[in-house]
Amino acid sequence: MGVVAQHRRTAGVADRESRPMPNLDEEAAPSRAREHALHLLFFTDSATGRGSLLYQRYDGNLGLISPARRG
Repeated sequence: MGVVAQHRRTAGVADRESRPMPNLDEEAAPSRAREHALHLLFFTDSATGRGSLLYQRYDGNLGLISPARRG
């Protein structure tokens, strides 16, 4: 039986830039993502004032994650 070296797994550091979050509506967000070739776009929804995430799905279409609407 041989000895196996174990390597410490550490999380990679994400590149981040400090920029103001864009204030967009759900119709403008896809255009902005395509215009800048973004796979992810976190933005403030101008209709709700809350954060939403637009992402490129594995099939090439776009998906939207947004908070539940307050009733």
